Amino acid sequence: MLSDFLHSLQPRRRYLLILVVATLLGGYTSYKIWMMCQIRGWVPGATTRVEQVTQKHISDGRRGNAYWVSWADEPIQTPGDHRLNLTREQWQAVDLGENIEVVYATGSSMPHTRDGIYAENGSFIFDGMLLIAEIATVIVMSFRLFRLRKNPPPAQPASPDLLDRPRF
Repeated sequence: MLSDFLHSLQPRRRYLLILVVATLLGGYTSYKIWMMCQIRGWVPGATTRVEQVTQKHISDGRRGNAYWVSWADEPIQTPGDHRLNLTREQWQAVDLGENIEVVYATGSSMPHTRDGIYAENGSFIFDGMLLIAEIATVIVMSFRLFRLRKNPPPAQPASPDLLDRPRF
């Protein structure tokens, strides 16, 4: 369906649409990698707070369990910025009453840990590969648009039945 739509467009519009989408996705992926670097402490800008764990919870999900800790009075089952999703090992290592370092990236109210799920090594690898693909797409589409500008496709002759129709 998407393929049919893209092929129905003229090459210039198709390349431009793909260029814009790849640029927007690349911008988001760059921002996410920047936030992950802040969380890890590699780039300045993140703020940290030490919070005392008051609640722990395991929630069952379709893709496995989620291990939560909270430091607020709000129920831990309620989504929000008062709780953290940890790996199973991290969750088991934290006891009620212990302090935990909570990291907030610039522009985000969502809490993280420096070695948490959001900024783990696998996320860096995946997002890095995704950014490379998005940058490559931008380069290829820019090159194709430039080539079209230098060598425009030949004009299509009007079909004979269009010439026979009366104009109003």
